[in-house]
Order: sequence, then structure tokens, then C-alpha cells
Amino acid sequence: MDDFYAARDNTMPSLPWPSIAPPFTNTDLQWRIVLIEDCSTDKRILPLLRAWSLAHNDRATLLENDQNLGFVKSVNKGLRYAKRWPDKVILLNSDALVPANWASRLIRPLVEYPRAATVTPMSNDAEIFTAPLICAPQKLAAGQGDLIDVTAAQLNPQSYRVASPTGVGFCMAINPSYLRTEPQLDVSFGRGYGEEVDWCQRIRAAGGQHYCAVNLFVEHRGGQSFGSEEKTRLIAKNNALISKRYPEYDRDVQQFIASDPLKSPRLALALAWLGAQDTYPVSIYIAHSMGGGAESYLQHRVKSKHHALGRSAVVIRVGGAMRWQIELHCHDGIISGGTNNLDYVKQLLHPIKRRRLIYSCAVGDQDPLTIPSAVLELSQTGQQVIEFLFHDYFAISPNYTLLNDHGVYDGLPPLHLNAPATTGAPISMIRWQSEWGKLMTASQEIVVFSKNSKEIVRAAFPNCADKIQVTPHRISDAVPRIPRPLSPKRPVIGVLGDIGLQKGAQIISRAADAIDVQGVGMVIVGNFDPAIPLPPSVPIHGRYTISDLGKIAARYGVTDWLIPSVWPETFSFTTHEALTSGLPTHAFAIGAQGEAVTKAENGFPIPYSTQQDLADILLSHIKNHITKTWAVAS
Repeated sequence: MDDFYAARDNTMPSLPWPSIAPPFTNTDLQWRIVLIEDCSTDKRILPLLRAWSLAHNDRATLLENDQNLGFVKSVNKGLRYAKRWPDKVILLNSDALVPANWASRLIRPLVEYPRAATVTPMSNDAEIFTAPLICAPQKLAAGQGDLIDVTAAQLNPQSYRVASPTGVGFCMAINPSYLRTEPQLDVSFGRGYGEEVDWCQRIRAAGGQHYCAVNLFVEHRGGQSFGSEEKTRLIAKNNALISKRYPEYDRDVQQFIASDPLKSPRLALALAWLGAQDTYPVSIYIAHSMGGGAESYLQHRVKSKHHALGRSAVVIRVGGAMRWQIELHCHDGIISGGTNNLDYVKQLLHPIKRRRLIYSCAVGDQDPLTIPSAVLELSQTGQQVIEFLFHDYFAISPNYTLLNDHGVYDGLPPLHLNAPATTGAPISMIRWQSEWGKLMTASQEIVVFSKNSKEIVRAAFPNCADKIQVTPHRISDAVPRIPRPLSPKRPVIGVLGDIGLQKGAQIISRAADAIDVQGVGMVIVGNFDPAIPLPPSVPIHGRYTISDLGKIAARYGVTDWLIPSVWPETFSFTTHEALTSGLPTHAFAIGAQGEAVTKAENGFPIPYSTQQDLADILLSHIKNHITKTWAVAS
């Protein structure tokens, strides 16, 4: 059964029309309806339609087909009947469930734009008008469509009045002036699918335009008219016909998908879709835009903890072109949008009542001192949990590695000093830790990834000590076991990872020539800061994958790994990867890297002291442990 609506006036009252019959209390305009019974195999349908039409004979007309004509011919029959009235027409499939006050929102563009030929609402299954993700249909539970429409009704349709390549016929308002130009759908499309695209392309050629009512969301239980198998077959057959008739249509659709001019309202409806589910607390992560280990952890956590359960998560990023980048991570993909307005972020998240706020990292934000209060504002829903992750020490100091002005780690920064500000005047360290302390106090869980991190955080925020949990990371990639070379000419140190200032680049630069003189080779397995000089004797391998470590080690004759990081890392993936390979692994005895090598049988901690040049300490360690051990082994 397919329903066909005709609106009779253009005044579009803001309140529901008071005399609408009970079955149409959601329709806020005067209406006529043409029902077409196409020889349904369900014997209950015809008596139901006859009884209903008789009860509403002042505005309902039932057309009964003598034989099954299929979707396209049945619609054409309804279109011919509707030409009796000079009204705007709405083609509505029987598997479309309309929300309250829908009709006025759907036809408004036809009134406001003379060239508007069709208007299609947003939906859970409407091709380029689908939310949460474009062209990715989603099933809805009962009532969820109406909840999503509450958000849609608040959107400003004028902000997104962009012509689209086509309309979608499951719920499509039609301008009668264009219907007079092209009064019928092409019966070449058989039982259906693609016929409205063909009609819309003919109208485009005649100067008509197709719009989306972004302030209306209509649930579509797609495939109900045909069944999924027949739908797949019909779509393939009729798409080929569309491509043959309109060679540029597919390009137009792909350009629309790539640019997605409806991304902002789609994101708003996507978040409303997430809130409408209300079956579990939604995880909302606060993260940076810089990549690295924190980002790898975030991606792994989202995929393993949420996608594996068929759930979605929200990521709010800072440090990009716009201050707040909102991402919705679904099982089928990601939709995102940016804004500089925190109030707009709060409005977008309003449909999500049950939240789990997870602070991951805000390094790179333009105004980091306001991040704690922003997270607290986003958590004020009455049903929330806050989790604080220590991927770095940004909550303790703007210098998240805790290195001092000389590039050396010398314990917690003194509170009497000012913290360097990213913008404006320097900030007192007391104020910095006070603001971040508010968020930590409000957090139910504070997660660190090593015992050393726990000690540092506890020293900075003693009032939160009882909430600190140590949860070490897991290495997700399998690390190959690497045997020590049997008969190399000399020991070779593999400096593992991407080496910048805090990772010990200056130490390697100062010590490299002396290491070579000691008869020890060195290779950077990763990248090296190009601003810091490195002698030609030290090759830089560049980017690597964990699975290739064995081949790389064999190529350069690596006998030992070195992790030269000079800040107390919260967790060191490279250290654990090096240790897991089985080769002797050396790291300064600070942070998580020092903790790891101290525990491991093949780990060798390097003494750490601020009273002595770390390059000299490294050279002494190499002489006493690597060179001497190699001489004994040889």
C-alpha cells in the first residue's frame, strides 16, 4: 500500500489543524488522500482500506487495481487522480512514518523557492539524505524517529538550502507546476526503484531544483514494499538504466557525497540518533588532533570497546582549525564537523542524556586553561561519569613532558614559578594545577598507565590519590622475536622510535661520534628531528612497522635497542616492543621506560642524573655494558 498526500493550502499554520481526523493528528495541514490497493496478497488489507475510506469519505479516495500493476504504475494512477486538484503533492510510501507537524515543514521550500520541484526530508534510510551517515541506512527502534525529529525541528532550514542531484520518493513533496510538465513516472522502471531519480533528472533539465527539508526527520523502514532480495535486484537493473540515460548523474551524486553540504544538520541528527538509543551511557572523548600514542590508544579503545558491541562513540578534538571538532564514530564510519562555539557543542550533545566523559588529551588547544571547565560543562546532564586518562602530564604543567627550561626532567615543576602560556601572559603554576584539579576532583576514575606515573600524579594531586588506577597498555601488534647476530663485526645500537627533543635527540647528537669511536655502530629505526644534527655514520631508517622489526634488525646488524627518552613517559610502547623482541634494551631510569627495563631480564636501566651531562652518562653505560658485554661474548 502506498499513500499519496495532497496539501490544500499554503498558509502552513504553526499549530496542528484542529479538525484533522485522529489517524492524521501528526499532519498539520488540510489534506486529501488517495489510497491505492494493488492487489495485496494480504487479504486483510482491502477490507481495512475500504472501511477506513468509507469512514473518511470526505477526504479519502480508494483506488482498487483489478490486477497487480506494481509500484510505478500504481503511483502514476494516483498522480492522474491528484491532477483534479491544484494542490501541492506529497508522495508517501507506506513504510514512511511521519512525526508531528511534518507536512508544513516538508512543503515550505515549495512555497519559498519558485524553482523548487521536490523536497525530501532527512531520514534513517534515504540515500543522500540519510543520517547518521550519508548513504548508510540504519534501522530504528519504535519511537526513535520521533525523538530524532525533535532535534530536526530546531534546525534552521534556511542555513542549508542547497540544491541536490535528486529527490528520494519515499517521502517527497512535489511542486504541481513541474508535475504538469512531467505528469508521470517512467514505467520502464518496472515495479520500482530509480523512477523518481529519472523523473527528477528530467525536471533538472527543465530548470527545476531538488531540496532537502533538513528540519524534518521521517523514519523509513526501507524495503517493506518489495522485500530485500527483490529490492537489490531492482536497484541493480534500474541503476544501469539511469547511468545510460544520464551519464553525469553518478558524478553529480559523488560530488554531493564528497562535499556533503548537509554535513552540519546531518551531524546534529546523528547525535540525536545516538541519544535516541538511550540503551547505554555514550562515551564522549576529549582528545587532541596531533596523532601519536594517545591517538592510537583512542582508536583502539573506540573500536574494541564500542564497535565490537555495535555501539557508537563521540570524540571532541581540540587543536585543529576550529577549536571544537566533533566526531561521531559509528560502526559504518565517521561523521564530523567543527565549531568555535562551546555552547553549540553543548546544544549538539543535548539529546545524549547518559554520558561517560573521558578526558584523553588536550595538548595543542588554543586556551587549555579553560578545558577543565568545558569538560565539566559537557558532563552536566545528571547521568554522567568522568574518566581522566594520563597520557601525558598536561594537567600538571603546560609543558606536558615536565622538562624544565634546560630540556631536563628535574621532578615536578615548582609551584612558585609561572607556567608558559600558549597565548597571553604567563599563568601561575598554582592556578594551572588548581583549574585542572577541579576536573580531577570531579572525576570518578583517574587512569595512569604505569606505577611511575601514579607516583608523579599522586605527588602533584595528593587529594586524588585514592582514585588513581594503574592500567598498563597492551601491545596490540605481535612483536617478532629477534635473535642476536651470531658473528657481527661489532655491536650495533638500534635507537627505536621517532626521536625528537624529549625523546633524547640532543643526547644522541652529542654522543654519536664518541659512540662510533668506541667501536659501536648506531642506527635510527624511526625518524629523527631534522633540526638536530646527526653524523653521517648514523643511518636513519625512517618509518617502520612492528612486523618488520626482525628484518630491519638483521639488515643493520642490531644487537641492542636504545630508548633515549629524557622525559618520564607515562607508558612507552617502544620500550615494551624492544623488550618483547628479546634483544638487550637500554633506557634511562626514569618514567615508564625506566620502570619497564628495570623489571625485565633483558632490560638495562641507564643511571639518570641532572648533575651530569646525560650524553656522558650514556657513553659510560655503553662502555661498561654494551662494549664490555660484547667483548665477553665474542
